[in-house]
Amino acid sequence: MGQPILIDASGSPTRWLIVFDLHAATWWASLIALGRYKHARTFGHVHACDAWLFYDCQFFHTTIQVARGEEARRLIAEWTADADVLAIDARLNVGRWASGWWPMPLICTTAVARLIGLPCCALRPDAFRRQCLRHGATIVQIARVRHGATDHYDQRPGTRKAVL
Repeated sequence: MGQPILIDASGSPTRWLIVFDLHAATWWASLIALGRYKHARTFGHVHACDAWLFYDCQFFHTTIQVARGEEARRLIAEWTADADVLAIDARLNVGRWASGWWPMPLICTTAVARLIGLPCCALRPDAFRRQCLRHGATIVQIARVRHGATDHYDQRPGTRKAVL
């Protein structure tokens, strides 16, 4: 457990970074999350506190972490390794159910959507990623896919190839 962060401020991130993981925490979660992406989680910087807020909703628990400095850099590197990352502005004053007429279950996609105020009804991370892009998200990072001893950027349409 880290040291307490002594601050006299509060706030929320105005911009969120959404991480789309290629791997799930468990094998059965990989089976449920059909498609390329297996999990979605988010983090953002709270400027008033000069701290990073990390939010990760799993099937059986939700983790919220606050970090600064080296620990924040370590978490960002850990979370974004082998993942796509999108950036999107936080939205405020979203209606009662941003998902439509019926409340959605609290899974990774809907939990992140509720946190950032994005109207969303996507249950799978692939569909959630498409909805984020439709609502103005920008691509920050495309996951690297390992092919033997050489790394290549993902070669989906519209992405660039780079050999590292």
